[in-house]
Amino acid sequence: MAVLVERPKFKLLDDDLLMQIFPILIMTIFYVSGLGPDLPVSLGSD
Repeated sequence: MAVLVERPKFKLLDDDLLMQIFPILIMTIFYVSGLGPDLPVSLGSD
């Protein structure tokens, strides 16, 4: 029973991958919505 609970619903998404994607996804949503810090769009802009 415990094995079924531990097993992720999506086989491609394991916990390690999710922990890497989730913070990036949150920061992307904040940046797109304008809630995040202002980031330089291009490296050449001062």
